[in-house]
Amino acid sequence: MKLGYALAISSAFLTGCVHSIAPAGTFVSDRPGFSDGPAIVPVGRLQLETGYTYNHPPGEVYHSLGEILLRAGIANSFEIRAHVNSYAIRVADSESSGGLEDSKISLKYRLRNESTENRLLPALSIIGATSIPTGSADLTTGRAVPEVKIAANWLTGGRVTIVANSGIAWGASDRRSINLAQTAAGWLSISQSVSGFVELYSNSIVRGAGTDSRAIDGGFTLLTSGRSQIDARVGRSIKRDSPDSFFGLGFATRW
Repeated sequence: MKLGYALAISSAFLTGCVHSIAPAGTFVSDRPGFSDGPAIVPVGRLQLETGYTYNHPPGEVYHSLGEILLRAGIANSFEIRAHVNSYAIRVADSESSGGLEDSKISLKYRLRNESTENRLLPALSIIGATSIPTGSADLTTGRAVPEVKIAANWLTGGRVTIVANSGIAWGASDRRSINLAQTAAGWLSISQSVSGFVELYSNSIVRGAGTDSRAIDGGFTLLTSGRSQIDARVGRSIKRDSPDSFFGLGFATRW
């Protein structure tokens, strides 16, 4: 019920924001890693990104199905984004429980385009977001969790691209908590349709309950057309006291 409601509201809201249609442009998604790129969906275009992740922390297995991100370009440097609830299943001690995670809405604004003249200066976007407590009782935070993130992209002049994020979130574990998250990813264009990446991720608890997390992951994207891709990734924690491992599959398309 909550999932259907969130999908209906998100679709209507995003469609209502689209008035004129720009050329489809180069297809870029914010999947499959932790990093978001600075690219903006072209004006009037809608983009769907979705997937599944299997996570295996010590003593349990966690499945996340959906991971729906709807993106709508509403200006040359501006897009609106709706993160629809994923359905999560946790299996621990031979018992399983499931439910919906919280939804989220966000805005991405492009601060600076790429430049081939000075590659030391990256393309930049800022992303502001807040969660919406629409999840199941045992998965929701019960409150909105705001966050702000900077997404950067460096061109190297060859087949390698560097993507990095730095962000802050408030109230993830309790109302006073503060989390800092950073990512750094290297992407290699293997062919016109295949790209691969390796990425480092860090989430630090500055204040409040919870534990820090560090991970490394890698994977690939395959363009199946000019407007669609499939992707896969695999990774693990690099903290000795938390040997998590995970893998995921996904799909993205643009209209």
